[in-house]
Amino acid sequence: MDKTDRHKTGIALQVAERARPEKAAGKSRSLVLDDILAEIRATRKIYCLRDATFGLEQIEQAAKAKSAAESIIRNTLVRHAPEIHSKPDPMFDKIYDIRRGKRINKPGFYSGRRIQPAHAAEVLRLLLERALQTIVQLPKKDPALKDGTQELRLLASHCEKLAKEIPGVFGIREVRNRASVYLEAFQTPGLDQFFRQAEELQRTAETVRAILAKTRLVKQKTDSPNPQVRLALYVIGWFEASTGKKQYVSFKTLLYGVYAANEMDIPPWVDRLEIEMTCHRARRKAWIRSISV
Repeated sequence: MDKTDRHKTGIALQVAERARPEKAAGKSRSLVLDDILAEIRATRKIYCLRDATFGLEQIEQAAKAKSAAESIIRNTLVRHAPEIHSKPDPMFDKIYDIRRGKRINKPGFYSGRRIQPAHAAEVLRLLLERALQTIVQLPKKDPALKDGTQELRLLASHCEKLAKEIPGVFGIREVRNRASVYLEAFQTPGLDQFFRQAEELQRTAETVRAILAKTRLVKQKTDSPNPQVRLALYVIGWFEASTGKKQYVSFKTLLYGVYAANEMDIPPWVDRLEIEMTCHRARRKAWIRSISV
């Protein structure tokens, strides 16, 4: 174990010791990593993100970024160590085998492993690193949401075209004769069925056009249209819960570092994270009211 690893392990053990019920002012609370891991994993899969070529070490080269990361991790350990749990995740395999920890098996409630205190700091550090990597790799906006307008227009056009073609085709004497021979041989309804279908197709085209003219898709905004903002707010909320404190200042510092590490301009939303969170909560409340009526 090199000097850096010993230093990290020492921090984890010291914090875990301070957080024990008999030594801390209040009883430690259990922290489960599964939700944030699932959110990051699903986001990376949806947007087909590749493995990042930078890590937390590069991010921490920005001013105050290292102390910001250490503060978030330290506060989390103080609040929750040694009761931090997770199910095995490939992300952690390179630093720690979670299966070595004590298994927590509560049927109908939770089944996972307790992360050993000596490894808690590096596990949280890797979690923070992957969250920051994912945020900066995401696009600035989602593809435009289709409202079906183009598809409905095409459907109406096709129906109207067929409605006109059917009488024209069966108006040809040779076509009528061939169709009559077939219909009589198999004792099926006569030629009138085709003209009725043409009329029905015409009514369908008119109905579809009425739908287009008299309705519109109401998009209920429940979240930011920017995927970077969405994940950043999720991560901020999670670390606020894990530390028991708002982490806007520390997280902004880390975001400055992650964009600097990638030689990218800092997006305007980074400096207004508090406003973005307020808007996010307002949208969610409006959405809940809309589905509760």
